[in-house]
Amino acid sequence: MKLLLSAKTALFAAMCFAVINSSAYAKTMYKWVDDKGKVSFSDQVPPDKASLGHKELNKNAQVINESKKAKTGAELEIEKRLILLRKKQEEIIIKQKAHDKKLLSNFLNVEALDATKQSKMQALGGQELEIQGTIKKLEEELAAKQKEAASFEIKNAKVPKDVLDQIADNQKKTVKSKQDLKDLQLKKAATEKEFTVDRARYVFLTQSKASPASNNGADKAAKTPVSQPGLFSCDDAVQCEKAWNIAKEFVKSNSVAKIAVDSESLFMSEDPISDTDLNLSISKMAGEGNKTEIFLDIRCANTVAANALCTGSKAEDIRLRFNDYIKAKLNAPAAPTPVAAPAAVPKAAPAVAPVPAAPKAAAAAPVKK
Repeated sequence: MKLLLSAKTALFAAMCFAVINSSAYAKTMYKWVDDKGKVSFSDQVPPDKASLGHKELNKNAQVINESKKAKTGAELEIEKRLILLRKKQEEIIIKQKAHDKKLLSNFLNVEALDATKQSKMQALGGQELEIQGTIKKLEEELAAKQKEAASFEIKNAKVPKDVLDQIADNQKKTVKSKQDLKDLQLKKAATEKEFTVDRARYVFLTQSKASPASNNGADKAAKTPVSQPGLFSCDDAVQCEKAWNIAKEFVKSNSVAKIAVDSESLFMSEDPISDTDLNLSISKMAGEGNKTEIFLDIRCANTVAANALCTGSKAEDIRLRFNDYIKAKLNAPAAPTPVAAPAAVPKAAPAVAPVPAAPKAAAAAPVKK
């Protein structure tokens, strides 16, 4: 009887232990790291630690959910600024794609584009000659009227009002015509530049055979955090032009994809396809205080793995190095210009003592016969 009771007691204890044990396993565990790097585990997150972010673990210590650390005010401002920059860049990309589409639909080949340019430049040239002819005629008329007015002044007579009015009207028309000529010349220069850019873009879109740039490891500048990773603010136009070319080098050296867009305000590699592709792009846009800014953006394919890549350490490293890379290149001392060695000065030949003239041969004695 005692033995039977003992067995029942043991069975009941085992069942209780199992219930307690399964209850313990059923509880979720949380892991968090404080600002000092201390790792803590508990079945609940203390209220004062909630802002640190935490990971939820199952009974096999696998992460089943994660709560991100609360962002600081500065981080929220950077995020807000990034959204605005991306919006501006997206507008540039949309505009560029629309222009590319128009370019390809308007011209069958490069020759057609060149013919259109020639026709337009000839039309502008004709307008320029017409205005120049008008100016010449006005100047001749003005000279004649001024001469007429001078003839009255010589006689100490009053210059007629209609002559003075004609001179004033002529001067006004001359000033306007010269301004029209200046505006037209600016338009000619802008049109020339526009066609040059469009031609290069057309050739790129239709005949590009550029090979993918190899990731040979860009110069690794110090990872000094900046207020906005991936954003360079120019001081002036000259610096901005240099910085833009340096930024293009950075994109090439950190991308394995071919460059798809190369314009004055946008430089972008091809769209990402696989989970490991990073699409780098830089854009020039107006920033705060009327300063031009160069913005670097990174895009990935629309998959979970690709999104993790875009928010991971590799993408962050690229953003952090961008500003320092540009600054380092801008501040690098210019390569010294080789100076030609001075021409060797020929040494003076040693003085040579004058060679005495050979003594004259003595006159031969007369031979006695």
